[in-house]
Amino acid sequence: MNRLYIAIVGLFILVSCGRLEKKEFKLDEVELEDCIEERKMLFLPTGWIKSDRQYYGDGFMEYYSYADKSIISVLCGENAELNFSQLFDEEKHSRKESIARLIIMYENVSTERKAEFDKAFDKMME
Repeated sequence: MNRLYIAIVGLFILVSCGRLEKKEFKLDEVELEDCIEERKMLFLPTGWIKSDRQYYGDGFMEYYSYADKSIISVLCGENAELNFSQLFDEEKHSRKESIARLIIMYENVSTERKAEFDKAFDKMME
């Protein structure tokens, strides 16, 4: 009887795992010219709205904002820092990476969209 119970539970687990679908996220490829005029490819979650590039003495800052108030910031240049804002909800997520002379950061990302933004950043880190 125990063997039958174990076999049924095992079969149930296998069937349940087979139904789990790995969620695929669509990413937009965005070409960016960096501070020394080299082209870089960014991978961003779809749905962004690009703001104007803001220049400062040694480089530029570029923002990609989303309808849900998530933000991706890109800093290219020296003598500047990219820091997380203190204005966003503490239950939101943020991440900062340095990728080939660029500092790229996301912040104010909900738990539901964190995996999507992480996938984009992981792809840029490859």
